Amino acid sequence: MSESGLGSPAAVSTPSRLSLFLDRAGLQGFPWVSAIVLYTISWGWLLVVGNSYWAADWEVYVIPELTTFDFGTLGLAPWINTYVLIHDIVGAFAMRMLIFLFYFLASVFLFGILKEFKFVSFWQKKFIVIFFLILPFNTAKIALMVFHYSVAYFLFFFAWYCLTLPDSFLRRALSTIAFFLSFSMHSLLFFFAIPIYLDWTIKHRLQKLTFLQWIKRNLFFLSLPLLYLVLRNNFWPETISYHNLSKVSVVMPFVILVVPGFLFLVYSLSNRDSAKSRSNERKMISFGLATILLGLLPYILHGFFKLNSRLPLDYLTVLFGRTSWYTRHQTLQPLGAGFFLFGLISLTKSNKRLLNADYLASGAIFACLILNLGFGLEHKVDYEKQKRVVQSLKSVGHSDLLVNYVFIDQATSINARGQVMYERAWSGLIWQAYGLGEATTIKIGTNCSVGQRSRLVLIQGPETQWQALKNWVRDRDMGFKVTIDDTPGACKPEMVTAERVFGAIPILFYFTGAKN
Repeated sequence: MSESGLGSPAAVSTPSRLSLFLDRAGLQGFPWVSAIVLYTISWGWLLVVGNSYWAADWEVYVIPELTTFDFGTLGLAPWINTYVLIHDIVGAFAMRMLIFLFYFLASVFLFGILKEFKFVSFWQKKFIVIFFLILPFNTAKIALMVFHYSVAYFLFFFAWYCLTLPDSFLRRALSTIAFFLSFSMHSLLFFFAIPIYLDWTIKHRLQKLTFLQWIKRNLFFLSLPLLYLVLRNNFWPETISYHNLSKVSVVMPFVILVVPGFLFLVYSLSNRDSAKSRSNERKMISFGLATILLGLLPYILHGFFKLNSRLPLDYLTVLFGRTSWYTRHQTLQPLGAGFFLFGLISLTKSNKRLLNADYLASGAIFACLILNLGFGLEHKVDYEKQKRVVQSLKSVGHSDLLVNYVFIDQATSINARGQVMYERAWSGLIWQAYGLGEATTIKIGTNCSVGQRSRLVLIQGPETQWQALKNWVRDRDMGFKVTIDDTPGACKPEMVTAERVFGAIPILFYFTGAKN
């Protein structure tokens, strides 16, 4: 009976169907185990602080009564408003689970996309996907205020993946809709050039289409960015200078970056002499550089990155330094950086005088894990400090006689990525302790000039994240001390001694507390 059962078609139908599905979908061979393990080690801390709120999360998702600022003035896509409703239904932790899932699924779609890259071997595809997942870009994804980046990122790679599937009306419709919705992250309007260019090269190679024939067949699809801009300018325009997509001058950065970058890319990818030594690796490096530049272009246009000799240093400072939520401006970097980095590593595979490529790849992966864990430690420590403030406020209790709160934070050196706790964040912690009424009526100060009837909240703690971690391992307490004093004159000017370090890349890793 057992032999008959094991040998029956029904016993093997499920794995064979799964294998067939993955093969048809172009996903056969995706490194599921290593990808899940390494990704979870790198970014699992998002769930460790899953119920936290940061930066503008308080104003957007929790207590919009904290601000009179109208986020509708930013020109953001109207479907972003649904994300607030999602938060109200499922909460912060579930939304971070979605963020965690969206970025992982983007890597699955990328693996399917890579089947169109003939100059990338199967071995290289796996490593590129791993780097795409764990390169330490965009730690700002922890903040719910950029949840729409996560959704747009997922939709963009899903749309691009659909573009590589066998042609059908459903496939084209899904790709078109997903691309259009992804443009709510405005930098993807520029990044759209990459799947467009690759779609043209594939159609030209397989269907022998001329460039004009391809344009005629894909005219509506090619006009999606323009359609988004037209709709934005007429139905959800910005009323303050935020992204300002319709007015910014693009001529000079286009000439300086896009034209040379893509000419270099076209030249590299059109070089069909694969017999030349390391030709494919050069193509990977070329594609990576072009993609890095295109991912930076919108942020150069809007002045965040300056187009000068300091650009490489500014790039590294945002990646590794105390730059608060600015890492969101590098959301599109993992694709190009993954190609570029692994292209360099792959060059060593055919040169025995250099280090072994496998060792270099493993070392790079280990470095990414260390950095990501360090960033996670920062956010965990920062979140514990915030929770200690809430606990201390609750233990003391609310007083109807108070009209002002003075927060003196002497532990700012360990704020995650050097973030600043603005009034909205302190009001959010008061909301967690005492409710909406207190949070919206009280006045917040961070020095001793707030006035009478004030409550002093003095926050002290370890100087580094590592010290906080050692305290926790030894005492199950990170070592934060919160003193609350309602005595008039309790706040002294000399208490305001904490130095904010912003934009620095310290010796070793900046989460050690080193200044430079």
